[in-house]
Amino acid sequence: MALVEEIAMDVLNKINQVYVGDLDQQIAKYEELAKLLFQFHESTTSLVDLNKYNATVKRITELKMERSLRLLRLSPDMLSHLENSSNNNNLVPLTKKKKKKKKKKKKLFLF
Repeated sequence: MALVEEIAMDVLNKINQVYVGDLDQQIAKYEELAKLLFQFHESTTSLVDLNKYNATVKRITELKMERSLRLLRLSPDMLSHLENSSNNNNLVPLTKKKKKKKKKKKKLFLF
């Protein structure tokens, strides 16, 4: 009986695992690409190359988010609020901008 329970626990543990290896491979490839794009941009200082680098970094961020969501196993109804918020452009900033204090000019007196 103990053997059956051990096998059942092993099966449950394997079912509980989430595969994210495909995303890990993509993330690693994009991170390498981002390094190369940045090095290339530094040598050319072209705005087009900078935009390519930024797009690659954005894609890495998206893949990391997808990986995290997959690991959390969120159901589609739990993610529905994300679709609603992307349609709403009236987002409230998380932090308030601090106002800079004006520095007083020092007056020099000549004697």
